[in-house]
Amino acid sequence: MVQNIVLFLFFIVGIVVFTLFLIKKRKQNILQPFVPFWDDNGHGCDEKNEEIEYSETQKALRSLLNELEAVGKVYGEIYDTECLEQIREAIFNAFVFEKEEYVIPLSFGLYHEDGNKAVYIALDKYIKRASALAKGLEIKDAQERLSLLQDTAVYSNEEQTVDAFLLS
Repeated sequence: MVQNIVLFLFFIVGIVVFTLFLIKKRKQNILQPFVPFWDDNGHGCDEKNEEIEYSETQKALRSLLNELEAVGKVYGEIYDTECLEQIREAIFNAFVFEKEEYVIPLSFGLYHEDGNKAVYIALDKYIKRASALAKGLEIKDAQERLSLLQDTAVYSNEEQTVDAFLLS
C-alpha cells in the first residue's frame, strides 16, 4: 500500500516536472522569436516589427475598434448577437447609406447605461470622422463607403478586425 502511494507521488511529480519543462521550452523556442504585430505602445507592426502606416480612414476605423473593444472588456454582452446587430444597423444607416433622417440610438442592448453610452459615443465619433473623410475623398457611393468599413487590414490593439463587431 505504501509502495503504491510512493509510486503514485513519483508519477505526479514526474508529470509536473515534465509539464514545467515543456512550458519552459515552449517559451524559449516559440515565444521568444515571435515578433508581435503590435508594439508595446499599441502601434501596428508588420512581421518585421516595422510600424504600419495607416491611412486616415484606417485610423478612424482602428479607433472605433479599440473603443468597442474597451467597452467589451467591461461589458461582455457587446459581443451578443442582439448588440452587434444594433451596432451594425447604426453604422450602416448613418455612415454607409447616409440616411439623413437616421438618428443613432442611445441603447444598443447592453445591460448597463454606461455601456450603451460608451458605444453611442464611439459610433458617433467614428461616423462623424469617417463621413468627413469620405466627403474629403469624394466618396459618395455606398459600396465605396462599405469598403472603407470592411477594411480587414485594420486591427485593434487586441488584434481584432472589424469582423468582431460589424461583419460577423
